Amino acid sequence: MRFKLLLLSVCLLLFCGISVMAQTRTITGKVTDNNQSPVPGASVTIKGSETGTVTDENGNFSLNVPQNASTLIISHASMETREVTITGAPLNVQLRDKLGDL
Repeated sequence: MRFKLLLLSVCLLLFCGISVMAQTRTITGKVTDNNQSPVPGASVTIKGSETGTVTDENGNFSLNVPQNASTLIISHASMETREVTITGAPLNVQLRDKLGDL
């Protein structure tokens, strides 16, 4: 009887862990500049957290976010920072040069 109770407890813990992991979603997108060129090395973070990623050499990113996350902050040293509402995937974000169009 104790063994069955222990086995049932372990199974319940495993199922609870799976449901917690399922409460995230993957957001993908691309960050470009004014000329539609990719922006590598842009920071993509979830607003209000330290969770984030960096765009690859083609400006692409992929980030696991909690279901309740609603905003991403996109920044780059030479570009203006933007806050973007998560509407779905993929997110295409255009950053403007801090110096404006030269």
